[in-house]
Amino acid sequence: MPMKSGSTGSPGAFQPGVCDSQEHGFTLLETLVGLTIFAVSLTALFGAYANGLKAARTNERHTHAQILAQSLLEQATAGRQLPPVSSSGSNDGFRWRINARPASARLTAGLAASEWQLYRVGVVVNWDRNRTFKLDTLRLARVRR
Repeated sequence: MPMKSGSTGSPGAFQPGVCDSQEHGFTLLETLVGLTIFAVSLTALFGAYANGLKAARTNERHTHAQILAQSLLEQATAGRQLPPVSSSGSNDGFRWRINARPASARLTAGLAASEWQLYRVGVVVNWDRNRTFKLDTLRLARVRR
């Protein structure tokens, strides 16, 4: 005998083996809508993940270029004598150029009779077609005689 609810007299929520007009569960349409929402959400998450990876790689390359530029600038200005230099090369997919030349006459006016010369030293590192990192400094160095 089926179990009846005390307040309404209707059958209880769970009756094994009894099938009435109200089926419990999901329809095919509800399942398809749920799967569609899940697929769209998953696509958006994968897109965000891919964009995050791309941004991380770009940041890593920029940091590598910055470290390379700092290293090259340090090597170029390490000595007490700094002749005018223009050199270039490549390293791990990075192209670099160093340029050291005497600074403008306006900056070196007080050093005219001195054995010291003010140089403008610049390093440019390029990568990924249109990415560039530049460092410039002024360096006081002895004039070679």
